[in-house]
Amino acid sequence: MLRVGYPEKLAYALPKEIPAGVEIVPVSDPPTEEIALDVLIGDPYPSRTILKWPHLRGVKLLLALLAGTEWAPPLVGPSVTICNARGAHTIATAEWVITAILSMLKYIPLHIDIQKSGKWKRRFEAAPLYAALHND
Repeated sequence: MLRVGYPEKLAYALPKEIPAGVEIVPVSDPPTEEIALDVLIGDPYPSRTILKWPHLRGVKLLLALLAGTEWAPPLVGPSVTICNARGAHTIATAEWVITAILSMLKYIPLHIDIQKSGKWKRRFEAAPLYAALHND
């Protein structure tokens, strides 16, 4: 049985189906007792993971949710593999952000709604909204 610990506060984000042979273990903040784990999904706030670490036993893999893991090697030692989110935020992420900003500024969601409804006279709804953006 592979025991995977996760921050108790992240329970809402867990998948509904867990593979056979995997036990998901909530890790409270801070733990009230020692917990044996094979894998730890780190807290989004490294300081919380640091406070939990003394209560954990047998961890072989730390899955950090952040790219920055400078804090982890001194904490976990050389016998624990550390995986981080390096490369998760690439140029494509920046491009998506710019696209999302521009689509909001140009009321693309409104135009999509108008297109779906087939009521083309609604296109005039965007004009005053757009004008308000450019008139202080």
